[in-house]
Amino acid sequence: MYKTWLHENQSRLLGYPKLVDVLPKDHPLVLLRDQIPFEQLVDIITPAYSSAMGAPSKSIRKLIALELLKARYWYADRDLVQVANTDMAVMYFCGYEYPSVDSIHSSTMTKFRNRLTNDMIQMIQDVALGKQIQKLHRTKKGSLQVDTTCVPENIVYPTDTGLLATCIKKVTRIIETIRKEIWGEWQAIIMRGRRLLEKSMRQFSMQRKKTKQQIVKMQKKLLKKAMIYYKQASSIIATRYKKSQHLFWAIRSQRDSTMQTVHTILTQQGEMMRRKMKSVQNRIVSIHKPYVRPIFRGKAKDRTEFWGKVTVTVIGWTYMQINSVDDENVSDTQMVHKAVHDYERMCGKPPNEISTDRWWHSPKNHAYLHEKNIADGIQYRWKIPKNAQLPSSTTRKRMARWRAYVEWLIGIAKRKYWMQKNTYSHQNRLWGMVFKTMMMNYCIHL
Repeated sequence: MYKTWLHENQSRLLGYPKLVDVLPKDHPLVLLRDQIPFEQLVDIITPAYSSAMGAPSKSIRKLIALELLKARYWYADRDLVQVANTDMAVMYFCGYEYPSVDSIHSSTMTKFRNRLTNDMIQMIQDVALGKQIQKLHRTKKGSLQVDTTCVPENIVYPTDTGLLATCIKKVTRIIETIRKEIWGEWQAIIMRGRRLLEKSMRQFSMQRKKTKQQIVKMQKKLLKKAMIYYKQASSIIATRYKKSQHLFWAIRSQRDSTMQTVHTILTQQGEMMRRKMKSVQNRIVSIHKPYVRPIFRGKAKDRTEFWGKVTVTVIGWTYMQINSVDDENVSDTQMVHKAVHDYERMCGKPPNEISTDRWWHSPKNHAYLHEKNIADGIQYRWKIPKNAQLPSSTTRKRMARWRAYVEWLIGIAKRKYWMQKNTYSHQNRLWGMVFKTMMMNYCIHL
């Protein structure tokens, strides 16, 4: 059952001054509280809770405020709930008028994030950003600068040998856990060649300069052993668990995903070795986060990053909007329609102009912008055709000059607003990106 506001008992605090009278008027959290439309955000999130069933939830108003603070200052959930009970500015930002202690457990914030759907997150962004756009000058409201960036996942840089070694460790750990849970410590499961394999893996990892032949030899050895251990674990799960039904479903439901990921990795590695390829479609690079994909950037530094592409729109050279977060390396030419659609949904009309770099060039995109009567600022990759319908030279020069503003805002988001690494779960990744950009839009113009 949801609870939207605080309902704090303030009768015993009438002799104490209000927080707004104690705090400095120019405090950032005091200024932010008046800018954020908390009432509308609460109305969007309320349908995620039941109105008649279950125990009353914690204040949705407070949970939204804490998530915004987490996105800005990057507190851990445990630290954030403690700060909310001791810092008067945080109390005022969370909606309290007087000092109060309304303790919540850190797991409440995780459950709160898991309740939100992508549609709710987009509605929250539209409401918060729509209020900010109204403050822009009329000549800036319809100006869009669009770009993509990669927010890397917090994983170790993957290698084929390291990935196969991790698969072996995971499978052997599953086999040992099965032995303890079903037979006890007295029953042994033979995994032939395990100690010799571990010794050769240690020697290989300590060797600094490795030849290509040595790497290929170790990969074949690891793949062969990994397939043997995987078949052994699958056989044990399929036969032995049937004799202990009380453990079968509980354990299998937890380990099916790991075994399936291991099987996919081994299949991909075997295909790459057999065909002597360096890449494969939907390649898994992390057993812990199988959704991570290698994203080729084509830049001198960090030519390949591992996670997904984030499409970013800067409205009026001022406010940033998250359009999409994709696992795969989606082509930039597919994002123009998405950027225009998101702006139309938020403002009720198409933008006046769009400015992007040459990677967004496509004849279909130029025709689409002409059909929508939008000033075309997409750079051409090659020579501009004679029949191209371009805006005036003044408009093109202005859009080209302000195109670098997108990179500047992305750099600020990564350096100051914790977007240089993804630290949210795969389910909550869009939530984390949207709230970080929301706080940046509010804080950067205080």
